[in-house]
Amino acid sequence: MSDWATVLNVWSNITIIIASLLCIGYVAKKNPIDKLSMFFAGLTGLIGIGSTIYHVYGTTWAQLTDIVPVWTFMVTYTGAAMYYMLGWSKRMTTLCMILFMTSLAATGVFHIEAPAVPWIPGAVMLWIFYIVLSRKGAAVAYGMRNAAACFTVAIPVKTLDPYACMHAVIGTHWVWHIIIAVMLTYLVTSMHDYRTKDTPSDKLDHISE
Repeated sequence: MSDWATVLNVWSNITIIIASLLCIGYVAKKNPIDKLSMFFAGLTGLIGIGSTIYHVYGTTWAQLTDIVPVWTFMVTYTGAAMYYMLGWSKRMTTLCMILFMTSLAATGVFHIEAPAVPWIPGAVMLWIFYIVLSRKGAAVAYGMRNAAACFTVAIPVKTLDPYACMHAVIGTHWVWHIIIAVMLTYLVTSMHDYRTKDTPSDKLDHISE
């Protein structure tokens, strides 16, 4: 990997940190503040910081600062979206999360040969969220659609990075960071808007659990 590629990979993480700050400001405007949405907004910032640390140092411990926030976001957001946004029962959510985690484990086997493959279950889930929200007539369905579209585009961009690095001065990983920043913004704001604006009053007790 060239020095230019490394520099771009490091500095492109600023877009994720900016996305976090924008989301924090967006969530903070609502009183009372939705704690779950703020959690995801803050976690977005940790994703950007962790990725920066990893691209600067490239060590095993630095990789953990990159991996832990990302997968924490993916798993917790998926469960929260199933329960709060789709309105699935705890039993249904638990069952679907077991299936989701199993799919992550199955695709994770290919993370060395095909690093983008483990992300595919996440993209599939976002499209499922969009379809269900759309059928419910939820206003945030468009935000989930945009997030799903971003992730769908980002996966092949990530796939191309090793080949781009071999034949060009810069790779495509920095583009992945920018697209992910946009996707995370849509995810956080969609969660926030659904929990504070798009939810019928008879579901408020469910949200406060």
